[in-house]
Amino acid sequence: MRSIIRPVCRHILRSSPIHCLPLDPGSAGAARRYVHAFLGAARHGALEEDSLLIVSELVTNAVRHGAGPVWFCLRHVTQSDGVEALHLLVGDHGPGCDLDAEPTGEAADSTSGRGLGIVDALASSWGSTQARGHHIMWASLQIMPSSDPASQHPQPSAPVPTALAAA
Repeated sequence: MRSIIRPVCRHILRSSPIHCLPLDPGSAGAARRYVHAFLGAARHGALEEDSLLIVSELVTNAVRHGAGPVWFCLRHVTQSDGVEALHLLVGDHGPGCDLDAEPTGEAADSTSGRGLGIVDALASSWGSTQARGHHIMWASLQIMPSSDPASQHPQPSAPVPTALAAA
């Protein structure tokens, strides 16, 4: 569900560093590896799959339509309503896009033009904002409680090598 209100968090339980990525198609793959490492051993199944798809779409859009460098950050938070969530933020130095504009009429067999529809289908909420010359897309995914206490909080399985950004 697209929202004009940015997510409000009561507590940031854990945050990744801000990862800078080049304006390169391979940046989406590097972002997926960072997400995978951030979620660590406590893989949340659908949460991980959805997070990987969303970060791919948002980073790909930033690379294709934005101005570099592209950056992103992940946050495991407790929202103002007490629900835990994973926030994904992707930014660039471009002007952004008009999310209320009419669809461009991409052909049904086109391989592009579906990214924000995928984000809308998977994220609890998502949106776009401008801040200090940056265009920022964000998405929030609720972390569903599980019966396994170890899976309640994403923990990194290992530090993410800086070389992944160049991969």
